[in-house]
Amino acid sequence: MRYKKKTITSTSTTGARGEKSLFSTKSAAAVLAASLITAPVLLSGTANAASDTTPPRHCAVLLGKSASPTQASPVLGESCSETSATEAAAGLGPAAQTVLMTWYADAGYKGTSAAIYGDYGTCDAAGYTFYPNDWWATNMSSIRGDQHCDKVALTSLVGFETGGVSLPWSFGATRWNDSVHRVHVYY
Repeated sequence: MRYKKKTITSTSTTGARGEKSLFSTKSAAAVLAASLITAPVLLSGTANAASDTTPPRHCAVLLGKSASPTQASPVLGESCSETSATEAAAGLGPAAQTVLMTWYADAGYKGTSAAIYGDYGTCDAAGYTFYPNDWWATNMSSIRGDQHCDKVALTSLVGFETGGVSLPWSFGATRWNDSVHRVHVYY
């Protein structure tokens, strides 16, 4: 089964964690949420509970440049495939050329994956910041960085922060396993 490209229009919302996207983006002033997602397998759970629905095996997400260092990077598009990561990336079109990182549901870089692409190029000191949806927030266990994206700072669902950790990082036995609220990847 192939999932077509989803172009995302951002809207302001007061939403908790019930966004309908593989990723959500948030800022100090507002929460930006995806509004044109049509694949039901990507829908998050209720506002206070994580979804039990596993997303497609391979997904690709395209992030844009943040308006300021304190705001999250906007999600420009998503594509998923049960077949391959290459097929998922192809659904984003030619903009999906710069892989920033890949998330995995299992420790050791295994299981369901999501490749994160950067529309404005590879990581720099500012990097990219974004918030996983409910499913990824409660299922992420390892991350591989690509290009110059060799550091990540995570905030757990209960507020623990990592500081800068070198990538790749398999964090299956740490407090961040299946508990990732915010991701900041940079160089």
